[in-house]
Amino acid sequence: MLDELRVSVGRWRQMIKERIIWGRTGKPLRAGLLLDEPPVLYVKFNDVAWRWQIVELGRKLQGPGLLLVGFLWLQNERTVKWMREVKTLCAKHLPGWEIVILCNSEPEVSLYANSDLRAELFNQNSLLDETIYKIDPSVPKEFDAIYDGQLIRFKRHHLAYDVRSLALISYKYDMNYDPSYGRKVVSDLSHATWINNPLDPNYRKLTDAEVAHQYNRARVGLCLSAEEGSMYASTQYLLCGLPLVTTKSRGGRDGMFNEIDCIYVLDTASAVAAAVKEAISRQLDPADVRRRVLEKMEQHRARLITIVQDYLRRRGSEKNFAEIFSRHFTNKLLAVKPMEELKMFPAKNAAFTL
Repeated sequence: MLDELRVSVGRWRQMIKERIIWGRTGKPLRAGLLLDEPPVLYVKFNDVAWRWQIVELGRKLQGPGLLLVGFLWLQNERTVKWMREVKTLCAKHLPGWEIVILCNSEPEVSLYANSDLRAELFNQNSLLDETIYKIDPSVPKEFDAIYDGQLIRFKRHHLAYDVRSLALISYKYDMNYDPSYGRKVVSDLSHATWINNPLDPNYRKLTDAEVAHQYNRARVGLCLSAEEGSMYASTQYLLCGLPLVTTKSRGGRDGMFNEIDCIYVLDTASAVAAAVKEAISRQLDPADVRRRVLEKMEQHRARLITIVQDYLRRRGSEKNFAEIFSRHFTNKLLAVKPMEELKMFPAKNAAFTL
């Protein structure tokens, strides 16, 4: 109970700090221009800086377009209120633009049922690049489980305490990092192997390829938060052939799960440890684990392409967005960029096929 209270307080402190800092400075736009004519913009909504972002977009982009709005965190009733305000602001600064809100889970879609906003089910985990996160049979299995997560309270590292053969990948953002929590986790998980300990003076954040390599050293992936967004790592595990042990959660990560590869557990350290053993005992073929999540990813990618293709059709455009999307696909489809650097992604070889 005390750990759960600390999680809630930590999340509240993080949100207050974000509002103070980003409210003063403005946060860089996290967006990708998927099409330049007519403009189709995919943006990750930030509830602190969205007013500044919309005004800047209006200065940069001319003529009507399509704004696809995704979320890194769980949506709620406040989100609906914010998006109504965004729609009003867009009418002023981006006249003629259509807005589609992309939701990682069905409960989030239902939040908009009685509003004048359009919401569609689209799980952002489908935008992970499967050519990066893949099975590497040459890497020996060294750990029963691996947990990849920011060193922050809502990740609930205490639920992994009873897993004796454990590897940890972590990182921290100075803006919301709680040093006391970090020190406690490192102390309590001293038996684990820290692949990159944020408290170590030589710490560095791993590249995507390095993360995938480390996943391949483990047999099971852990998902321990009760609430966040879709948790990219949950699908990254599956792409690398790892079955999952997961607590129940809100935010959409279960959109890529299935009953074969994923074991749900109670929010206790003993339950997590027991489920890790069960997952290993199932002896699932990593290739089958990967195949099943790829099937779900392709379903969601097809939904996104259909949304944009329908918009192009109504605009009288004959462009084939499926072909454009495949050529311009990048991992997670976007990057944090200053507004002046917002431009069409460079063409590259397709990372997937539909």
